[in-house]
Amino acid sequence: MISRSVTVALLALLTVGAWESVAIGDFAVAPRSALAGKTLKELTANTRGLPWNKLWDEGTDGATKALARLRNGEKIVPDGLGREALEAYGEIARRALANPTKATEVQRLRLQIIEELLKGLGG
Repeated sequence: MISRSVTVALLALLTVGAWESVAIGDFAVAPRSALAGKTLKELTANTRGLPWNKLWDEGTDGATKALARLRNGEKIVPDGLGREALEAYGEIARRALANPTKATEVQRLRLQIIEELLKGLGG
């Protein structure tokens, strides 16, 4: 396991595309090159107004329950959330996790959900 300070440094490099992936906890964070150059404003424009509350409830508890449902084989993606929106939210979460003042357990769990969903979509 790598230390938090090393993790933050690696994630900072990751956000500029210096490395392909880095392990955090029990999942790997891999940048989506097409999204790495987009501004936060551009990314949030792709996620605003979508039914995220149907994918997960608020907070760590909601994200934990959604992850458990996903791992139990439930179809948890609501209509209206496609690959582009999932990838955009994933990039937003990656950037939040790269910033130690914004990194939260909720973002880590939500990114884990998104990574697993994208894997299931072949992406």
